[in-house]
Amino acid sequence: MSTGLNKQRLKQILSARRASAAIIFIAIIGRLVQIFYFFNIRVDASYQTIATKNFLAGRGISIDFVLPSDLSTIIYEPLIKWPPGFSLLLSPFYFLSGGNYITAGIILHGLCAIALIFYSRAVLKLLEVPLYLVNVSTIVTGFFIYPFYLIISSDAISTTFFIAGFYYTMAFFKTQNHSARKIFTAAFCFIVCAWTKYLLIPVVFLIANYLIISGLFLKDKRLKQYGLIMFLMLIFGAGSLL
Repeated sequence: MSTGLNKQRLKQILSARRASAAIIFIAIIGRLVQIFYFFNIRVDASYQTIATKNFLAGRGISIDFVLPSDLSTIIYEPLIKWPPGFSLLLSPFYFLSGGNYITAGIILHGLCAIALIFYSRAVLKLLEVPLYLVNVSTIVTGFFIYPFYLIISSDAISTTFFIAGFYYTMAFFKTQNHSARKIFTAAFCFIVCAWTKYLLIPVVFLIANYLIISGLFLKDKRLKQYGLIMFLMLIFGAGSLL
């Protein structure tokens, strides 16, 4: 009997507003400490950071190099091995930090990490997960060291935008009157996701296809139209990238 009362009491404590605020704060601090401690750019991010520097210098999103036969001539080659999304997102922070790529990278990854915490909580709430379990998930994942935080890369940024797009798509389904604004917001997030990670380009189309197929099976004309709109937006967004 006492065990049941203790569990109920624990659920009440974890469901309190103050507990939620404290857990979110602790999770954010934990994640920021991880990013600050493990921050590095390694190979991928180093090229993307160079592309950011050249972009702000008016030379496009490019990599500069010289040939052994002519060391005095700098050649600028467009960045094609990685999509330009990370370089574009990094550019305002790179500019504001005065060209300090470490500060710019920590700020960008820190903001996206905080957004990922809130969007993950929002997805769980849409799934009607009890608040105390949402808080447990937040505190556990807040201290979990994901591979893309251990080795800082654009994967962390693209994951944040994918979860954000997934949230807005779910919110679209949850509303009685389907909101076009949520579909446009979701499509924008998925486009940024595609522009940040080549590997996720086919994945983002799954959501649009699901909307279209759901509209066909449910015989919901508006749902099918919104799915087609998202699909065309993604075709244009990813197509312009490729």
